[in-house]
Amino acid sequence: GVRKKGTIAGSVSTVKAEKMEDVPAPSFDQALQGQAPGLMVLSESGEPSKAATFRIRGTNSINSGKDPLFILDGVAISSSDFNTISPNDIESMDVLKDASSTAVYGSKGSAGVIMINTKRGKTEKPVINLSAKVGVTTLLDIPDLPTPEQYIQRRADYWKTLDYFKPSANQKGVGYYDNPYNLPDGVDMDQWASYDPSFSGDYVETWLTRLQLSNVEIQNYKQGKVVDWRDHVYRSGLRQDYNMSISGKSSRTNYYASLGYTNNEGYKVGDSFQTVRARVNLDTDITKWLKVGLAAQFADRGNKDIVADTGNADVMSPYASMYEEDGSLKKYPTDDARIVNPLLAGSVDKKFYKTQTLNSTIYGKLTLPYGFSWQTNFNVRYGWRKQYYYKSDDKPSISKGGEAERDEYSDYEWVVDNMLKWNYTIADIHTIDATFVYSAEKYQFWNTVASNSGFVPSGVLGFHNLHAGINPVIKTNDEVQTGNALLGRLNYSLMDRYLLTASVRRDGFSAFGIENPYGTYPAFALGWRMSEESFIKNLKVVDNLKLRFSWGENGNRDIGRYAALSKLNVTDMIIDGKPVKGVWTDNLSNNKLKWERTRAMNLGLDFGLFKGRLSGILDLYYNKTSDLIVDRSLPTIVGYNSVIANLGQVDNKGLELTLTSVNLNIPKK
Repeated sequence: GVRKKGTIAGSVSTVKAEKMEDVPAPSFDQALQGQAPGLMVLSESGEPSKAATFRIRGTNSINSGKDPLFILDGVAISSSDFNTISPNDIESMDVLKDASSTAVYGSKGSAGVIMINTKRGKTEKPVINLSAKVGVTTLLDIPDLPTPEQYIQRRADYWKTLDYFKPSANQKGVGYYDNPYNLPDGVDMDQWASYDPSFSGDYVETWLTRLQLSNVEIQNYKQGKVVDWRDHVYRSGLRQDYNMSISGKSSRTNYYASLGYTNNEGYKVGDSFQTVRARVNLDTDITKWLKVGLAAQFADRGNKDIVADTGNADVMSPYASMYEEDGSLKKYPTDDARIVNPLLAGSVDKKFYKTQTLNSTIYGKLTLPYGFSWQTNFNVRYGWRKQYYYKSDDKPSISKGGEAERDEYSDYEWVVDNMLKWNYTIADIHTIDATFVYSAEKYQFWNTVASNSGFVPSGVLGFHNLHAGINPVIKTNDEVQTGNALLGRLNYSLMDRYLLTASVRRDGFSAFGIENPYGTYPAFALGWRMSEESFIKNLKVVDNLKLRFSWGENGNRDIGRYAALSKLNVTDMIIDGKPVKGVWTDNLSNNKLKWERTRAMNLGLDFGLFKGRLSGILDLYYNKTSDLIVDRSLPTIVGYNSVIANLGQVDNKGLELTLTSVNLNIPKK
């Protein structure tokens, strides 16, 4: 539901579109970084195709779900889909952090909730917006590699160290590994040369041979040729984001439509990601008592590039060769088959990656007498992913003819929410807002992975001609989950001054043991708008002052769809010369597996001072999660290493402070 912020007793942080527009972020996760206290947005790899990690008030679990729930226009979406949302489409975001504010979402929101509200039309005159953002991403800082001179010195020091620990009779002569033009005192070049009876007369080549440099390295050293390998694997990546939208409204209809394109390059050569997004929001009043609407979004994401091997670049000799004499890429830059050219995969392998999602919600709302209303939301989501890869036999340890794999994935999900609401005011001082919800859902995916190797006559067609190999392998995996929930919630306000929120939710989920498929979770919150009291109103410096307290329980359902079951595995065997299938299990089931339970308390204070010049939010919280779901070790005599069980506890506690000041206020600006 929708409520005024002043009448909310839970812990909620709001991020408006204006704040996100100040950040030139091409993705939703980057736009949210640093915008809300208690919310951590971690982007570990820096790769544009990799999603960030979100944490609200730390981690409440060890093995179960740790990601917050994402709600898009009132409907839950997968955490893997949040990067399909264009920052340009977002009107506001609310971060729900305590048990009272997340209670309406039950076990889905056990790690917190991020509510995303997309834009709607605001004026009767159509508004067309065009935006373009262009930026550059670079690697901020990494430790320097040795210079070419330091690389040679390091090789010399390495061999000197090995020689030092040998028996004295087996040690090399003094200065054996030193530069013949910079020898230790007491050693001349003739003595240095005499250490090799077959000395050729080439002092430099002899010295580098002693350091076990390859012939390629020796020739490049003598010719003064060096390669800065990092210059070939790192770059300044170009980031582009273009968006167009049209919005407006009439007396009965509100609309918003957008189309966006993003092309992000990472700081590694070959790291890129392209996205096309489209969104349509439509709300219309059919009659005074019936309102219907549609919110639909489509996203097409993918790339074909292969990222350079930065690890090999960091260990490559600066005296290696990038190219052969004919200009082609040199497979082994030092002629050492253990170290491959960091750009080789990008030049000989082939890749295709494409993921598409369609997420749509249709709703209908009936306005009934006496403050009652009934709303039904139906959300459906389709997802498709194609991930193909061909490994060329130009790379080491790859079968002749090459190896290829096609990973085909599709999923389907539906959610139905039925909501009965009652909003009523008694004697102008008692405001009652009651909500009753029944929800049902189903999610299913289908995954097929086909691979082959040893392509005949060659692997030139790669994954486009998968049947041409000699070692076909096919694997399939289909999974399904179901859930349902009942919720009752009451919001009560006395004179808009004393606030109460109470709720009870009962969740059911198919992943748990057959003895505990359901969990029941109560929550409540109290609020006191002290600034509405006469003794506070007399304080001219105080604009807003609200004291809040909340307590509640919640569960965590993200444990794995079949974690409570004993899973069967199939293996191939030969008995009496005939191939047979064997069936075995490597884990025990647990029919008594139950929900992790988090009990959370929050004490908060909202304040505004000096006519809006200074405002802030202070929160103290304590969360205790018990019945953690872990793998409990078993004695080996039973034949299994562990069994999934409820065991252990995690505590989270902390303080959050948000301060906002208006340092300069120019009227009409």
